[in-house]
Formats: sequence, C-alpha cells, structure tokens
Amino acid sequence: MTFKPSSATWFETYTPRNLTVYAIEALAQTGIVELTHDALSVNIEDADLIRSMINQYAQLASRFKEDLPETVTLAQTHEVPPEQLAEEAYRVLRQWCADLLRLKRNMTRLKKEIAELELIDQLLEALPDHDVDFRWLLRKSHILYKKLFVCPAGQFSQPSGKAMYVEVFHADGKDFMLALGTPEHTE
Repeated sequence: MTFKPSSATWFETYTPRNLTVYAIEALAQTGIVELTHDALSVNIEDADLIRSMINQYAQLASRFKEDLPETVTLAQTHEVPPEQLAEEAYRVLRQWCADLLRLKRNMTRLKKEIAELELIDQLLEALPDHDVDFRWLLRKSHILYKKLFVCPAGQFSQPSGKAMYVEVFHADGKDFMLALGTPEHTE
C-alpha cells in the first residue's frame, strides 16, 4: 500500500458514452488528475466485444507483422462508439491482409513466369542460326508426343526408343532437350 504525501480532492464526472475517451484524455493531459476505474459501472458486454476485436486484430497483425507498414499515426478523434471503431479497424486489417495474400500469390506466379522466360531466352540464344518455331509445341496432338526439357549440363540420360527424336542444345551450364516421339514415349 502506498500513501500520498498530499491531500486529494475526489470528484466524479459523467460524460456521454461516445465522448468518454476524449474526456479521459483531456483530464490526463492536465497532469494533476489521478484516474481510477469503477468496475461496477462498466458495461461488461461492450468491454468483452472490444477486447475480443482487439485480440483478433492483434493475432492477425502478428501473422503479417513483416508486411505491415511501420507508420506512427497521431491520435485522432472518432465520432463512433469504441466497439464500432474496433470492428472497423479489424475489417480494414482483414481486407488489407487478403489483398496482401493475393499480391504475394501473383508475385510468386510472376517470378515463376520470369524464370521460365529467362530459360526460354537462354534456349533461344543456344539454338543454331536456323529458324525454329516453337509454337507448334503448344498445340495438342494425339499422334505426336513433344516435350522440351531443361537440366544442368551433362545430366540428361539418352532416352530409349528407336522411334524417338532427341536434340540437345547447350547453353551456359544448362542443356535443353527437345524430345519428339509417339504418345507411348510419354514416360
């Protein structure tokens, strides 16, 4: 227990519910008011809802802490009830995280596509000076199996099968193998 060396004057204040935070802030800024909380007059349902929203917000924010901006905002005056403000903050964070996940998936897909395009660029540089139109590789066929493979240099094993055509192009530590055959050569 601690004792105060100076006398204290007690008073109670009643403020509209949506302005309570601002009244407390104004009193606290004076530096001469000590605030105490009367647990009997609190509406527990509202406090539980706000506490729940803050916990959900904190859990979601911790999952994305590396990606959340580190901006510091000044305190703002809000003209809405605290539980509505907590729900809105959580909704905005959820939307932001959903957008972030979508962007990350797109970024992963684009990185994979860039890597494939870089491989195709290396293949095109490795081709001899004759024209090869690879668009025919994309067309589906039930009578011709065709596949283009890439592997580190020297790692291809020669495919078995007499009716199979294989051509290997060498480029910067990679081998590109063009394989043509009948559908039974798929494996």
